[in-house]
Amino acid sequence: AGGRPAEGEGAWGQPRDWDAVAMRCRPHAARLRLPSLNSSDVVFTARCRRVFSNAHAYHINSISTCSDSDTFISADDLRINLWNYDVTDTSFNVVDMKPSNMEDLTEVITSADFHPQHCNVFVYSSSKGSLRLVDMRDAALCEASCRTFEEPEPVGNRSFFSEIIASVSDAKFTRDGRYLVSRNYMTVKVWDVAMERAPVASFPVHEHLRSKLCDLYEAESV
Repeated sequence: AGGRPAEGEGAWGQPRDWDAVAMRCRPHAARLRLPSLNSSDVVFTARCRRVFSNAHAYHINSISTCSDSDTFISADDLRINLWNYDVTDTSFNVVDMKPSNMEDLTEVITSADFHPQHCNVFVYSSSKGSLRLVDMRDAALCEASCRTFEEPEPVGNRSFFSEIIASVSDAKFTRDGRYLVSRNYMTVKVWDVAMERAPVASFPVHEHLRSKLCDLYEAESV
């Protein structure tokens, strides 16, 4: 008593007749439903929710959202506008670099980026290689009151291509807002927002192209 059932016996010592069990279960097998897996391609599509219009006369090169989650800026070659998400037909012009005479134009805006934490601060870059840090609390139009980050090129190193390759193609804040990262044609520079006179680090990019700038210029690749 209390021992294991012998081979061929059930849990209570009854003989196992598997064929009989299978015959009794067969009528119910047709009603048994098992889950099935179907594969399909997931397609993501963009849908236009709002249109912000009648603000830019030139190509828009940057859009940056503000940390207050209510506003954003858009930048073209000559102007930067401040928008509210809920107002699609009106914006505030915060930077205007368009001269009264277009023949006097010497530089254009190349990018703009909001500070990740301070909703009143943003930076924009120019084709002359400078970064301008702006506080919108200082003035309605911000280009006159800003801090300029620029590294002058030594006079002996200047060439026909100096201004062309100095143009900043993009500038961004780091996630903590402590540094600025800018990219021109030949270098990536890291700036401390508390120090305008020089970058804290500079990294050459595609230095092997420096000797080929003439060919690139003729091919309109720079």
